[in-house]
Amino acid sequence: THMRILTCTTVLLTAAAKKPRVSGRLVSRRCLYLAPAVGVVGWASTRAKRMATIDSHLHVWSDRAVALLKPAPAGLEDASTEVLLEEMGAAGVTGALIVQPINYEFDHEYVAAAIADQPKKFRGMLLADPSMRPEDVRQHLETLQAQGFAGVRLNPYLWPSRDGAWIEDDFGRELFAACRDLRMPIGVMAFGGLLPLADKLERLAPTTHALVLDHFAFPRADPAAPPSADLAFDALAWDRLLQMAAALPNLYLKVSALFRVSSDAEPPYADLQPRFLQLLDAFGPERLMWGSDFPYATLQPGGYALQLKTVQDWAAAAFPDDPGKRHAILAGTAARLFRFDEAPWW
Repeated sequence: THMRILTCTTVLLTAAAKKPRVSGRLVSRRCLYLAPAVGVVGWASTRAKRMATIDSHLHVWSDRAVALLKPAPAGLEDASTEVLLEEMGAAGVTGALIVQPINYEFDHEYVAAAIADQPKKFRGMLLADPSMRPEDVRQHLETLQAQGFAGVRLNPYLWPSRDGAWIEDDFGRELFAACRDLRMPIGVMAFGGLLPLADKLERLAPTTHALVLDHFAFPRADPAAPPSADLAFDALAWDRLLQMAAALPNLYLKVSALFRVSSDAEPPYADLQPRFLQLLDAFGPERLMWGSDFPYATLQPGGYALQLKTVQDWAAAAFPDDPGKRHAILAGTAARLFRFDEAPWW
């Protein structure tokens, strides 16, 4: 037995020396069974994971495949999974969390079909419908989770009223509780700014599995405005974000849609890099994740690939000697939170 282990280990290490990307197909199943005793398979698996890049925030739609309920933005009529896969392949992105687009409202057919076609590459984030009866929430989540949806997007501006309880109403409380039990992170779209939501999110966070804030939590004086050198950061909102990071261990942030947050019109978005370093201090790399905001990213100078390269460069500058921390930002956090590191469970 010891001789067989040694022989199999030699085969693996010899193959690795000849081919940097080790494939399990180079050896027999018997060797793969024995090799864990010397840690070789674990070494190869870790190496493969560190080569991965996961886009934690993007959208897809195709009016040809499933009729849109709202028109696509100008210039983005074709945001199909085929176009996405081409962009991902060219940029070296190996996985993606598809966030349900508002174009389809609560019809998840197109995103579900994308996941079914690429179950190892894609996970989904469904869009919560606050008009749903609270007693129907859990079954609805379970149904979509069984189709590969690993998270829930909370758009606070879909509530019929922002007065009173707002997202803390019966629907909201049931949503947070069900997501806790189902291990489904809730992604929060703070398109109107973080401050109006902050108190409520701080109260709700302990009742759920995880909260994820999109796009730096939109910390600008006019969050919905297009990029402009005249736009200022909202200092109060930014400080509140950093405080929330310290207070809520299950709060995560997407380093995503840089073009929506920066005052610069194109990469490398120099005004955001110091903010990125502040986020590293507040959240740590294990609670940050890169996202492109495809297809909108394709309209920016340098396109999809340059959005990724910008964050790759920031991560490399922050952690020149720590590939594990760089990997967390570019893939590891999203893989863990949205269950990319699990075999498809549906």
